[in-house]
Parts: sequence; structure tokens; C-alpha cells
Amino acid sequence: MNQNRAAAIDFGSNSSRLLIAEYDNKEINVIYQDLIITRLAKSIDENKALDLDSINKTIQAVKDFNVKMKAFNVKRYKTAGTSALRDANNSDEFIKLLKEETGINLDIISGNKEAQLTYSGATFDTDNNDSVIIDIGGGSTEFIEREKGTHKEVSLDMGAVRFTERFIDEPNSKISKTNQAKIISEATKYLQKYFKANRKKEFIGVGGTITTLAAIDKELVSFKPEEIEGYILESANVRNIIKNLSNMVIDEREKVKGLQKERADIIIAGSLILEAILEFFSAGHIKVSNKDLLYGLIIEIFEDDLYNLFD
Repeated sequence: MNQNRAAAIDFGSNSSRLLIAEYDNKEINVIYQDLIITRLAKSIDENKALDLDSINKTIQAVKDFNVKMKAFNVKRYKTAGTSALRDANNSDEFIKLLKEETGINLDIISGNKEAQLTYSGATFDTDNNDSVIIDIGGGSTEFIEREKGTHKEVSLDMGAVRFTERFIDEPNSKISKTNQAKIISEATKYLQKYFKANRKKEFIGVGGTITTLAAIDKELVSFKPEEIEGYILESANVRNIIKNLSNMVIDEREKVKGLQKERADIIIAGSLILEAILEFFSAGHIKVSNKDLLYGLIIEIFEDDLYNLFD
């Protein structure tokens, strides 16, 4: 067994993700990573419950992850369930079924814990502690910063899946300006409740919406994390991408370079949330990073000695 190797699994609202990495001299070396769209947040906003299709997709994704963990001889792992699992009233049943079907123990973490792990992952290799981390997920958006030695986190119930279901009548069709305006308006209302505008801070964006926008902006044929790490995504380019994508039907969007096919129905809502954030704070750009909660979990395994054992 490689004592420096471990795995982290994120049960997100839109996707389930696996990171296998080695941690040596406080450096994280990625061995393997995978992302499977499982859409746990589907119908959560309306029904407050995980639907059967999402449950089955997630269990199959974890079975696939298990194969990779065995292939790479991983024995230690940590998991994190986030917004959708916090909101669902049948999460306990899902956790039990997942354990029975895959052997994997799932921990649902609080919004505050999610913020700590995301901040730790996004900033572990930088001395810049003044940045605000923005994570647009499927069910929620987190804002995390460090203030006087402690993490300050705000989690808002606006996410790419949640807002698509709430505000976009036909996500497979062209998206009307009326629906776009509703998302911008609602996101701005959330921001006004918790923040003052025109904050002069550096923003670092993590999560699927923001990394996908960077990939679209760079017209990447295949997603390569190293190609977008540290990329400066201009707010004008975000607006231009939204304009182009909203004038396409789903079949056209699925062919756009940099856009994962399974994300084509929710990318516009997620992008509009980012547009509202950048406009609210008068930010001309956001720095993009692939380092997030998964990296935070890897750090916790090795620095805090907290993990599960994989049989």
C-alpha cells in the first residue's frame, strides 16, 4: 500500500467526483480524477427528496469509483455530501443503501465544514489569504474568506440545477431574456441580503460552472485541469458566452467546445449566477481554480489523520 496515497469523493448536487492523489511534503500530486453527472439536486427544490434515478446514478458512479480505487491500490478515503444531501429528507435512507451497495461510508457535511474544506483546498499552495472563494454548485453557492484567523462562510440557496428548475421553462430550448432576467434578479436579491457591493477583493472561482466557463472561453476540445488552473475569466467574456449559449437549443449547446454534454441544460443558469455576482461586486474578472473541496479532503486525511478504510 502506498502510505501517501488516498482518495476523496464529493457527492455534489450536480455531479459525483473522485480524486485520487498522493500527499508528499505538503504537495498534492494528482494520480487520477473523474466526474460523473448524477444530478442529486434534481427536484430537491420542489420535493425535498432525492429521486430514484439520481440515487441509482450515484450508486453506479461510486461502483465505478471503487474499481479505480482498487486499481490504484487506495486504502484510505474521505467523502463529503453537500447541499442536495443536506436538503433532502431521505438522505439517511440513501446513505444506508450506498453502504450496502458499495461499501462506501458517506458523511454529510455542514455548510460551514464545506466552506472550510473548499477554502483549504483552494489556497493550500498559495500565500494569498485575502481572496474570496466562490463556489457555484448545483444547489447552492458558497462564498468563503478568511477573516482574523477564522473562516467566514456564506451559503446561498442559488445553484445551477436549483435555478434551472425554478426559473427556466424549457432548458432544452433557447433561453428567453425574461427567464435570464429572473435569474439575475433573484441572485442579486440574495447577494443584497448578505453583502455590500463593490468589495475590493480578489475572487477565486471553483466548481463545475466556473471551470466549465473557462473551458468554453478557451475552446478546449477535452477538459484538462492544468489548462484552466489560474485562468483569468473576464466578466465581459462571461456575458458573451451567456448570449451565445442562450440563443442555442440543447443539441447545439452540446457541441460547444469546452462544455460537457451533461451540463448543457444547466450551464446558462449557473453562468447567470456568476454574471450577477461579478456585476454586484463590480468585478471585472475572476481567477479560476480546480482546487476545491476534494483537495481539502485529501489534506484532512493526511494532516488530521481522519479517514475511512477501503476494503
